[in-house]
Amino acid sequence: MTLHLQPHLLNSKFFLSTSLFRHLPHILSLLTSRNISNPVIERLQNQLKIVIHAIFVRSFAQLFIPREWGGADSILFRDLESIRPVCGVSEAQVQKLLLLMIEIAEKKIVGQGQISAFSLVGATYVVLVGVSGIIINLACIVILRIVPIFKNSFGYLCTSRCISNMIFMVIYVGCGGGMGYAQPRSVDYFWDARAGQLLLLAYHSTMAAHIIIAINRLMALFFPMLVHKIFNTGWLYVIIGGQWCYATFISITLSFDGFRCTFAYIPSDMAFEFIPSDCSATYNTIDFTIQAIECASLLILNVIAFIGLAVHNRVSKMSLFLKTSNLQQLDQVADERQKQRLRKRNMRFFIQEVIHDAAFLLSFCSYAFLFPIFMRKQYLSFIFANVFWLLSFAIDR
Repeated sequence: MTLHLQPHLLNSKFFLSTSLFRHLPHILSLLTSRNISNPVIERLQNQLKIVIHAIFVRSFAQLFIPREWGGADSILFRDLESIRPVCGVSEAQVQKLLLLMIEIAEKKIVGQGQISAFSLVGATYVVLVGVSGIIINLACIVILRIVPIFKNSFGYLCTSRCISNMIFMVIYVGCGGGMGYAQPRSVDYFWDARAGQLLLLAYHSTMAAHIIIAINRLMALFFPMLVHKIFNTGWLYVIIGGQWCYATFISITLSFDGFRCTFAYIPSDMAFEFIPSDCSATYNTIDFTIQAIECASLLILNVIAFIGLAVHNRVSKMSLFLKTSNLQQLDQVADERQKQRLRKRNMRFFIQEVIHDAAFLLSFCSYAFLFPIFMRKQYLSFIFANVFWLLSFAIDR
């Protein structure tokens, strides 16, 4: 028996790890409205329950070995072929049923459909931290647009960053909070994939904004005249536009659902993950490299800034480290006490930025290195995939 199944599903764990067999009874119930007779479905459902039981009882390594992924000679397909005569259905009907199952699996991402203590705890954390972060970033945007001292290059850069943070947290609250509490049996594949794509866009936009602000600070320390020429002119809008174009370019590949290059929210895992496929594996490697470069850039820029402050250990040089990059403001300050307050504020801003950058470094390391190790341990995987990642955006302002 040769089943003409789609290659990108046959050659990936997605075919065996999502809707098709882990939640086969639900899929079969969805097929009742399809053009296939109900008695056939009922007979297949009863017999396939035996196969499902075997899948869960027997170890994964024993049931599926790499050379048998998706092949017509795999244990699973041999089981299907063996029960076909028992069910009294033709080979064409079995093939049609499998193709319909795949069609549904391509349109749905299946969850557990059952609310648990883990999902309630996870969803509550996401809502509390996410909503708090949204309110904080919204308040920061209002302050940045109202307070005169922030109506400059730094204010615009921070506004762009806060918008990225808000997009990230709105998506996280909508998926992690909404689906976490509801635990739907299935999620529309298209919209779940778009949520993951927009989440990555917002993430890379925020990281780009951090790098731009770090460069702005560094230039204010070593090349103050260039700050005025670059960041206090029309080039500022080009830089901000480049920030968003950069993030869009990185995430544009996720628009092609036909390649199964998908970063989506998995309700049962309470986390955003790549749907296993060859394209996702390649994109995941590229995205990991990009994130590593972004984090390394932040680390290097901050180290250089610390070295610069140590070398220029004079109060007058500290005043050049004003985050607003508005050097004219320093010239207008006549009172030494006010200058001292400004210096303290600038140092506080710098320390705050370093803490934010450190939080993003921590979240990157936890998601990239620790989450894959503890993926099968619910609470640990939630901590490494969600807690640090969401918290770093919530405190970033």
